[in-house]
Amino acid sequence: MDALRGFNDLAGRKLKISGVVQKPAVSSNPKLFNYREYLKTKGIRTILDSNTSQCVLISGEFNRLNHAVHAFKAGFLSRLLVHMDSEAFGLLAGIMFGEKSYISDDVYEHYQRNGTAHILSVSGLHTAIVFMCIRKALGAENSVVFDLIALFVLLLYAALSAFSPSVVR
Repeated sequence: MDALRGFNDLAGRKLKISGVVQKPAVSSNPKLFNYREYLKTKGIRTILDSNTSQCVLISGEFNRLNHAVHAFKAGFLSRLLVHMDSEAFGLLAGIMFGEKSYISDDVYEHYQRNGTAHILSVSGLHTAIVFMCIRKALGAENSVVFDLIALFVLLLYAALSAFSPSVVR
């Protein structure tokens, strides 16, 4: 959770990062995990090798909206962590926002082997559940006010889930 607080301080700010751009390493043993091929499936062709001393915060440039969304998410997650054990917290953060960084590798691998890892990725189903909660809370009445509130909440949820392509769709 401390890592989230550190990121929250940088959210919405611009950084200047220097380092060496290179291609990811390939597997040196045949038929083993190939990091370069894995990154290629994610659309990543090159990586930046850098360290914290090569990162400089650019003062004066700040996106307040981006910072506010990340602060809200960090606050929500930190309050959740107080009431849950770390494994349950990791799963809930994964299910709600697609945050897999709080899930241990063993637990995530278990979900992958069982074929249920997809529940840890935010999707249109999650967006529909949020919409149904809004509809239930405000009533099923179709009006301009309902539409504006629903739009605002769904945009906030999309921002909290880092505008995952499946949520944006």
